[in-house]
Amino acid sequence: MNGISIVICCYNSAELLPKTLHHIAQQKIASTIPWELIIVNNNSSDDTKKIAEQFINKNPFIKAHIVDEFSPGLSIARHKGFETSSYEYMLLCDDDNWLENDYVETA
Repeated sequence: MNGISIVICCYNSAELLPKTLHHIAQQKIASTIPWELIIVNNNSSDDTKKIAEQFINKNPFIKAHIVDEFSPGLSIARHKGFETSSYEYMLLCDDDNWLENDYVETA
């Protein structure tokens, strides 16, 4: 299906993730462009998942979900994000990337 899936793979990202998610929430995207946010929790031992859950609860206007991947490794985590995505296009965003507010629409 046409649309964009933003995939953020996280391993112990509790310190970095809030600012990255803040920039995701600031995206200016036309209502004609469907998009979602997939946060892949790659076996984190810190509060990464809790921070992601709090973000989702505070931003119900964003179609977002968390998936757990218990096998370590960025490639494995990205594959999990691809498996669970709803849309044709993937935007890989690291946990320390701060996207400009037009980034997703431009992509």
